[in-house]
Amino acid sequence: MRLGVLGSSKAIRSLAKLAGYPAPGWSGSDRMLLPRGALGSWIPRLARLPASARQELPGITADRTFQIVGAAVVLHTAMTALDIDELEVSPWALREGVLLRYIESLSWSEPA
Repeated sequence: MRLGVLGSSKAIRSLAKLAGYPAPGWSGSDRMLLPRGALGSWIPRLARLPASARQELPGITADRTFQIVGAAVVLHTAMTALDIDELEVSPWALREGVLLRYIESLSWSEPA
């Protein structure tokens, strides 16, 4: 049994909105999946578009227009090198994980 792979970052979420698809989740809400093939097919198209036009695409915000091509290339290369056909996209990123870990570390005690 092969375990699923999870991707976590704003750029990955943006790319999933562009090239991924929703799938039913265990909690009743959809989860996003990003296939390597679909991601790879978007790279040349993203590279041809001027940055100003990229923000018109689904999921690509103005602050991501200059980095989204590089993010797509790096992610596609990593998925290829690690033989990952598809990854599940986390709705959370590193910042939220650090915050949750910090909250977990707090010792909550009852008032005396």
